[in-house]
Amino acid sequence: MIPETVRKQLNRQVGDRLTLTLEKDGSLRLVSWREQVQKLRGIFKDADGVSFSDKLIREQRSETQQDEQW
Repeated sequence: MIPETVRKQLNRQVGDRLTLTLEKDGSLRLVSWREQVQKLRGIFKDADGVSFSDKLIREQRSETQQDEQW
């Protein structure tokens, strides 16, 4: 468990899931899962800023609406 004073300095809450990685320079890096997810979301965004999953959902809804009209 991380002491409260350290958690406050790192802006972390009790129960936050964290990943500890060893960097090439020998330093340790502590990153929350929330930060990692946000970073990954950025990777999966298209140039127009819309995520691929959002585009796929829109396409599926559009196809469903077209099918219902027939």
